[in-house]
Amino acid sequence: MAKTNQKNVKPKKANPKLVRFEDDEFDDDWGSKPPVETEKTRKLQSMFFFFLMDISWKLALSFLVPFFIALAFSGGKTIIVVFGIVAGIAFSSLTIALEVKKINKALENV
Repeated sequence: MAKTNQKNVKPKKANPKLVRFEDDEFDDDWGSKPPVETEKTRKLQSMFFFFLMDISWKLALSFLVPFFIALAFSGGKTIIVVFGIVAGIAFSSLTIALEVKKINKALENV
């Protein structure tokens, strides 16, 4: 068994500015200041919620439409229903890719 030289290892000292204890009061600036709201942050927030609502219904439709079409024409065959699920996942992935591309383009203009 190999011997380790642990005598020369010095423990690292904690930075006293970063060490916090439970009895410390929160009167310093560690999160006590409210975030600064600028025009850019308001615009990004509104864009975020717009794209969130926009992508939610598109994802639901892009998955459910192929699934229900396959379900309607399956005639009790499981393989056609599975094909509808796979097609729904494929269309959902395509929708996500297109929406991410649109979001990136919109963020460049902010």
